[in-house]
Amino acid sequence: MQAFSGRNPEVTETVACAAFPEGIPADIAYGVDLHLKAREDQENDIVFELDE
Repeated sequence: MQAFSGRNPEVTETVACAAFPEGIPADIAYGVDLHLKAREDQENDIVFELDE
């Protein structure tokens, strides 16, 4: 899965985190998926936690 998509198909930077060290999927990076549950495409169970 590509980290970014848009008008320019050239990806020049990859945004990563502990859950996705190879690059955060675009649907998470752009807020479509809030990543509150672990996904099948990640190798760990790290998720976003809301402050209470």
